[in-house]
Amino acid sequence: MNIVPLEIGPPNSPWLGGGTESGLRKAGLELAMAAGEYASSRHAAMKNDPHAKFTRALIGAAQEANSRVNYRAPYYLDMLHELGGYETACQLIHRSSPSDGFTRLWERKALDLTVEAYVLRPEWSALFQRPDLVEAYERLKRYKYDFPAGSWNPNGMPATTPAAPATPAGSDSGEPPDRIQATVYRILRDTAVARAVKQLLDYKCQICGASIMLPDGHSYAEAHHVRPLGGDHLGEDVASNVLCLCPNHHAECDLGVRPLALATLTRVWGHEPLQANVDYHNQKIYRR
Repeated sequence: MNIVPLEIGPPNSPWLGGGTESGLRKAGLELAMAAGEYASSRHAAMKNDPHAKFTRALIGAAQEANSRVNYRAPYYLDMLHELGGYETACQLIHRSSPSDGFTRLWERKALDLTVEAYVLRPEWSALFQRPDLVEAYERLKRYKYDFPAGSWNPNGMPATTPAAPATPAGSDSGEPPDRIQATVYRILRDTAVARAVKQLLDYKCQICGASIMLPDGHSYAEAHHVRPLGGDHLGEDVASNVLCLCPNHHAECDLGVRPLALATLTRVWGHEPLQANVDYHNQKIYRR
């Protein structure tokens, strides 16, 4: 059997230090120094994280997901190291649809390892505002999560945010009727309609024109159902009932502290909000 030597570059390649023994040692030292600088930068970011314990807890959950259900999440780990656990959790919780990691862990019956489940744990829930906690709770509830004892919930264990009174739950957070198959289908429709509207508006808020630029270069906005889908509102999941909003104005509309008027909304061809839904919001949701 002929053995063919593996060539990884010409003998004088600069990546190999020119092919000499001293050059190879120098190249190896430079690589080691670069790796050390990268590790140091991550260590420094963790050291400056005001919620470093929470960040480490989420990193531990990701490692457990790898060992327990064979789910790896390198992009999520990068988010934790770059943004910290608190900011990562807020971004993922307030997505208009569950993250890919949430869905994968749900498929593997490991929702207890999701960001949403960790946010509701008694040792971490005090870090978050009530709207954050409600979003996490409602998402887990829709997926029939078996909440462990001590988890935060909007009825029996109010959030302990120190600086402000409890924020009322949003009007759009009511759970649809108890039909699990219909709930799953509704989530899929929400995603398609929400994405279509946000793309038409170029991810810019129809009230203020703002758009959030994420670290990966993508824009972020949220989809708001003017006449809510949940509870007794019976809103439809159609483009004429959806607005593209920034997180702040989404929260204001959802919590009933901002009226709406078609004349003041940014309009684009192909998206026509329905006046009847705006009237419903102003009469039933707006609480002034």
